[in-house]
Amino acid sequence: MKFNVRKLSTSITVSLLTFLLGVVSSAFVSHQRESRKLREMSTIENRIEQWHRLYEAAGMTGDDEIRVWVFNRLICTNSAGQSGGVMVYADGSDWCRLEDGTLTELNSFMDHGSFSQHIFKSHLDWSIHHLDFVESVGSAEKARRYVSQHRWPQ
Repeated sequence: MKFNVRKLSTSITVSLLTFLLGVVSSAFVSHQRESRKLREMSTIENRIEQWHRLYEAAGMTGDDEIRVWVFNRLICTNSAGQSGGVMVYADGSDWCRLEDGTLTELNSFMDHGSFSQHIFKSHLDWSIHHLDFVESVGSAEKARRYVSQHRWPQ
């Protein structure tokens, strides 16, 4: 039995190119679908999604300083999910230092049903349903870049 190596080589090349084209087009379609999904969300839904992504990426960095930084920002969000400042410890209590430098009691941000509590309580479920995001970040270095680029949702 004689094989035509040239024909076999061409078949393998065509198959490989077809496969790679499928991977690229699938990634493109997935990215377009995700972008459209974010555009169709209400402002608060979009902000919830952004905070979940930031919180997840911070956890994926494996860096306690980054995790604490994101947590301290998230804990001081208002009811609309906008970061109002950063949590600080002063005079034996936790406070939110607002962007203008004033201190506000943390309790005013931690009301029942607060935005940050919603994120903390729903995050495990969010993570399970958004494994595509987790896979897209994929490594501690990519997670660090994600946090650096997105800082906090506005």
